[in-house]
Amino acid sequence: MNKFTRSGVFCAMCSLSAAALGAPVALSNQGFESGLTDWTSNGAVLAVGTTTVTTYAPFPSGSTWTVYPFQTHMAELTSNNGVDFSSNIADLDAFFGLPPGTINSYIPEAYNGSGIKQSFTGSAGDVLKQYYNFFSTEDSNYDYGDGTHPDDTAFAVITSSGLASFTFLASTQSVGLSGHTNWQTFNYTLPATDTYTIGFGVVNWRDEYYDAILFVDDGTPSVPEPGSLALLGLGLSGLCWLRRRKSLIGR
Repeated sequence: MNKFTRSGVFCAMCSLSAAALGAPVALSNQGFESGLTDWTSNGAVLAVGTTTVTTYAPFPSGSTWTVYPFQTHMAELTSNNGVDFSSNIADLDAFFGLPPGTINSYIPEAYNGSGIKQSFTGSAGDVLKQYYNFFSTEDSNYDYGDGTHPDDTAFAVITSSGLASFTFLASTQSVGLSGHTNWQTFNYTLPATDTYTIGFGVVNWRDEYYDAILFVDDGTPSVPEPGSLALLGLGLSGLCWLRRRKSLIGR
């Protein structure tokens, strides 16, 4: 194999690595290891370590879950946590930089909730990745009497100049009797080079009882992801092949 071919293999490997890993957006204190530093919050928001959540589903015995952060801390957003039983959805709209009535247009009867946000600058094609775990303490089968059922909801908001993106993450009805999502990934590819604000929120639907809780964390694994390991294996295999080829030619 001549130097140009070897160079081509190396470049192809680099391209594969870039494609697999992407261009990640680096938020400040993304894993909440420094508490809520560099994040702005509204409502009942804490930085916590390993904690427990008790749900009321299946009723009446319910379930108690242990929630582990990816490193040592994570953000815990509770829909009100007994802090304020009055509705604050208008405040959340303003907090996320959304026009009045936006949250209720996506989640009719959203009553109160909490949120966090952080601003950052990114380039077109960069990928923002954040992990979340949603818990609803409600029984999804509870009947309000008018045929409706609880639907507390978690969401993500991305805003920039001329852009507002609202994404549903999970709700009481989507998790059903299991009551939670487990850790899931939120990915967002930046459409342009600009200054953005990423926000996460959780709201209680219709009433102020039986909170919904959203946990947010960085989620970066402490070991290479499978895609990275595969690329590393490809690179090592290529180097071994080149050494073997060179040895055979030298004979």
